[in-house]
Amino acid sequence: MQNLGSFSRCRWTRKGAIQGIIDEDSEEPPVVRTDVNVDLDEKAHKNADFLIAYSTVADYVSYRNDSEGSYFIRALVKVFREKYKDDHLSDMLTEVNNVVSELNLKRKAEDKTRFTAKQISEIKSTLRKKLFV
Repeated sequence: MQNLGSFSRCRWTRKGAIQGIIDEDSEEPPVVRTDVNVDLDEKAHKNADFLIAYSTVADYVSYRNDSEGSYFIRALVKVFREKYKDDHLSDMLTEVNNVVSELNLKRKAEDKTRFTAKQISEIKSTLRKKLFV
């Protein structure tokens, strides 16, 4: 599985948004899309244009496979690889929620009993425009 790099590679300019996700293992230049037709309000709220994706909702655990890693990150990578050319970030994260929620995770409790666990990721957004990666 490849490293997605940093999600903090987003820069807002007076002409629009510039966004790129960089695969640090790739020799190819990053894919960057701009939205030059956006007229950003210079008096926007200080909490405008944030998007946070949590691997699970508050007060619940996030599961991972010991050898393959976090189910959330695996779903995130899979969805982004498949949909980054056509879908905006919010739609892709909604699909990540769907993928994670459909998993039936076979787990073992401390007393060695087996159970099936479920997980749901969470998106919090104050984005005012569609954001493409």
